Amino acid sequence: MLREIFAPDPPKAKKAVTRPKPLAVVPAGKIDDVLVRLTEAKARFPDAEVRSGPVGTWELWPST
Repeated sequence: MLREIFAPDPPKAKKAVTRPKPLAVVPAGKIDDVLVRLTEAKARFPDAEVRSGPVGTWELWPST
């Protein structure tokens, strides 16, 4: 009976953290190719913000 009263609570299950993902990722390449892909992405996401991503990529994120 004392164990039931003074025992620590069982550990709570941790929720998985969902990390946000960019709207689009433009891989690195020749300037002309990158500009064409960025222009296409701008047509799809006109209010997006461009940020540099890992390994020389460009990522489009929702504007804040």
